[in-house]
Amino acid sequence: MHMLVISVSMAEAQLSHLPQNGESNYVQTPYHEDYTHEHGTEQFNGHMNQHHAWLQPQGQRQGYMYDHGEYVFSKRGTNPSAVEREFAQYPHAEPERDGQDHVDKASSRKQVQVGFNLLFNGQASRDDHLAQYKVTFNPYQPDAQPKMFRLEGVGPDGGFDQLQREFLDSAHNSADKQQIAQLQILNKAQLRQIEDLEKKLEDCRRNMRYMEHQLAIVKDEKEGLAVSLKESAHLLQEAKEREHQLQGKVSALQLQVQTLTDKDCEKLQAAEAAVDSLKQQIAELCRSETLSRARQQHERDLVAIREQHEAKILVLQQKLDTQVQALEEQTELSRKLQEQLKQLERQREEERLERAAVINTLTKRLDESQQQCASLLHTGSVQEMNQLHMQLQQVQSAMKISENMNKSLQEELSELKEHVTLYESAIKLGVISLDSNGEWDNQLSDSYVELGIKKVNWKNSRFHSTSPDALPRTDMVFELKAELQRLLGSLKAKRQKISQLQEELQRTQARSQELQDQLDKAERSVRDSRLREISLEKQLEVSSMTAHQEELQQLRKDKELLQDRVEKLESQNRELKQSEEKVRAANGELCTKMREMIQELDQEKQEAAERYERTQQQFRDDVVNHVRTELAEEHSAQMEALQTECQKKVHLLELKLADLNKEMVAVQECYIAICREKDSLEESLQAKMMEERTKFEKETTWEEDHSKVPSLDTQTEGLDSRAELEALLTAQRLALQQEAAQVQARIVEEAVQHVEQDLHKKHMEALTQKVASAVSSARECWLQELTSLPEYKASLQAEREDWERRQEKETAQKVQLSVSAEEKWRREQEVVEAELRDAVRLLQQQLEQSKEEAAARLKAELAQARAAWNQDKQEEISRIQAQNEKDYRSFLDEQRCKLELALKQAKEEASRQKEAEFQQLFRDQQEEWNAQQESRSHAERKRHREEALLEAQRGLRAYLQTACRALLVQAVDQVKQHWKKCSEDQLARMLKEQEDQHKKELNRIRGKRAVAHEHIHLHTKCYQ
Repeated sequence: MHMLVISVSMAEAQLSHLPQNGESNYVQTPYHEDYTHEHGTEQFNGHMNQHHAWLQPQGQRQGYMYDHGEYVFSKRGTNPSAVEREFAQYPHAEPERDGQDHVDKASSRKQVQVGFNLLFNGQASRDDHLAQYKVTFNPYQPDAQPKMFRLEGVGPDGGFDQLQREFLDSAHNSADKQQIAQLQILNKAQLRQIEDLEKKLEDCRRNMRYMEHQLAIVKDEKEGLAVSLKESAHLLQEAKEREHQLQGKVSALQLQVQTLTDKDCEKLQAAEAAVDSLKQQIAELCRSETLSRARQQHERDLVAIREQHEAKILVLQQKLDTQVQALEEQTELSRKLQEQLKQLERQREEERLERAAVINTLTKRLDESQQQCASLLHTGSVQEMNQLHMQLQQVQSAMKISENMNKSLQEELSELKEHVTLYESAIKLGVISLDSNGEWDNQLSDSYVELGIKKVNWKNSRFHSTSPDALPRTDMVFELKAELQRLLGSLKAKRQKISQLQEELQRTQARSQELQDQLDKAERSVRDSRLREISLEKQLEVSSMTAHQEELQQLRKDKELLQDRVEKLESQNRELKQSEEKVRAANGELCTKMREMIQELDQEKQEAAERYERTQQQFRDDVVNHVRTELAEEHSAQMEALQTECQKKVHLLELKLADLNKEMVAVQECYIAICREKDSLEESLQAKMMEERTKFEKETTWEEDHSKVPSLDTQTEGLDSRAELEALLTAQRLALQQEAAQVQARIVEEAVQHVEQDLHKKHMEALTQKVASAVSSARECWLQELTSLPEYKASLQAEREDWERRQEKETAQKVQLSVSAEEKWRREQEVVEAELRDAVRLLQQQLEQSKEEAAARLKAELAQARAAWNQDKQEEISRIQAQNEKDYRSFLDEQRCKLELALKQAKEEASRQKEAEFQQLFRDQQEEWNAQQESRSHAERKRHREEALLEAQRGLRAYLQTACRALLVQAVDQVKQHWKKCSEDQLARMLKEQEDQHKKELNRIRGKRAVAHEHIHLHTKCYQ
């Protein structure tokens, strides 16, 4: 395109002087003309036809203006030319040839004018885009006016004709010049329009490329959005699946909680059954047979305790014998162990040296591997690192999600645990009470059957019978009084017995404490003696045997004395243990029943805890497995998604590369086409220039021939002006040629560099392929030629023989070395095996000794723990017994008050009944006709009284049962809590809580009693 612009500018420069060549023919005024051209721009889809204006009809032409030597072109002007008006003013008589030539030239001028006007007539609707380009023409202004039209030297006779002829010739020349100028203007306008259209075409192509690039970006964004939409849908589905799974887990946990609550309810029912059985046992003890049974049971317990005591004494004697033997064996083993220790220390030093060597080698390898990793990291691509970072972030986000899920599940588990503990505590404290039906009398656990507790039918008892033929009220009262007296006597006897047992317990505890202190002192002395013995043995090994014989003898004597002392202390220890065990057995058998109950409860708790741990472990394993599977699936899905994305990106890049290659091919084709068009345009312009030059030369020759009266001044001035114009034109032409050459050189250099780079790359690739193929072919040929040469074969045979000899020698040497090394290895292995056997024996002996020592320590610690536990339990039992006595006394007082109130109420009711009977008899005597009504009323009153009495008895029985149940539950809870928490602060808190609960229960019982009293009072009022 640059070349086209430069060629057009050169053509303008060559043609610009043509109208100036005939300036000398004009006479009156110099030329001060400005030739302006204004046009718009128009878009075309192809190259514009240069001869389009010449094919238009002549009816659409527009005129031009010529006035006093000034040319003005306007695309909207339609005025007639000034030359025609002048011709109309001056009549003339021209020869036929000149007139014909003038007509031909005028017609050609009209054709040029019509073409020029039609070229710009289509742009009349685009006035807003005009005035982009202007072409101004300033011709040479001579110092003196031409003398063509001077009339001074012309005579009056033939001057007018001569002037008319000269004027016509000048008009003819001016018409030719106008035609040439119009052609030049047309050519310039067409060239400029072509340039504008080519620029617009380039802009359109750029816009098209930009739009295609934007379209590709939008497509990529659309694909990315579609992929992200799919991923979000997949994530949404996964979240929904997780939600369903969590809901299933929650339902499973709720089912587990329900099962646990059902189990707790069953346990509560069993505990209530146990409490009911205990109440039955208490009721049986309240009768006369309780004392005899207690005596028999006490005798049986004493016999069993004695038998256990004798068996324990025998076991302890056997243990003492075994311990003495173990001490003797330990003294022998200590010497052997010292020797083994020395050997082991040597072996450890050797092993340390080997480890140090191994560590050094490993550190070197680690440094090498670190360097390799660093080099790999430096050489690794940025895209891979980014992908790895993205994967790491995704894995970390998944880990955070799983950790949050684990935390939420753990919080739910803790909440469920708290609910279960609250439920258990509420059941233990009696806040949640189950309705007691009639079936609890028939439900007894195996523990009650083993204890020998019988079932009692409370409904068939004498006090709860509802038969109409009941005993009279007075007999019932006397029987209740006798039963109360008997119960009070049994309670006094039991209290005395409990006080005696408590005193004995305190004595035995003090004695056991003293014995325990003595035992501790003895054990300390034994430990000190053992430590001294060990230190002395070490000193003996270190020191020489000859120099310290006296010290050894003294040490042996000390050892014997210490052994005697140890034996004495052990005998004392045995005696103390025997006495302590007797006391413990005597005191422990009193609380066997309570311990059994505690053990059963502990077993139940342990089972519940184990079940809970199992369920928790199973739940944790399930959660871990589920999370692992989810993470694995997510990882696999992410990897698949990344692979698909990478494949898509690679495919897109390949498509883009193919498109770019196509665009490059198209651009190359366009460049080649433009170069061809440029060459064709240059050739056509050169041809036109040659034609115009020839025409101009012909015209100049014709003008020279036909100029009749040229003057010397005009010729000299014309020659001067022409020489100056030619000099200026040559200078401008040279400058334009230089600029065009520079621009063309730049464009050609850039194109050549681009093409050279592409060609160089292709050439280098082809060269590398050719070189590789040539090298491979040359190598193959060389190898073939080498194998065919006899010298090569001979040298090969000689080298092979030498190699075989060397190999035979090396193999023989290696066999000898391996045989010798094997013999050495066998010897070393035998030595090592012997050492290892000795070490294994010594270690086995050490293990046996350590096991025996551990067993002895465990036994001693167990004995101490048992003693401490027994002591704590005895203290707790004494406290519980005292508390039970207090509670029982208060309970008896309350029952006594209740019985007194019941007796008073019964007396009042009996007196009222007697009064009613007297009134009935009186009424029977007075009113015989009302006898039936009185009998009916009497029967109804009796029935109401019996119902009231039965209700009162039932209420009293229910109050007694609830009070006994609450007391037993409190006792069991106290034992559990004391067994769990042994600190003094906790015991004090528990005692305070028990006192508060006891007070609350007393207040509740009193309130219930008042309610019952009010109920009975209301019944009596209703009866009255």
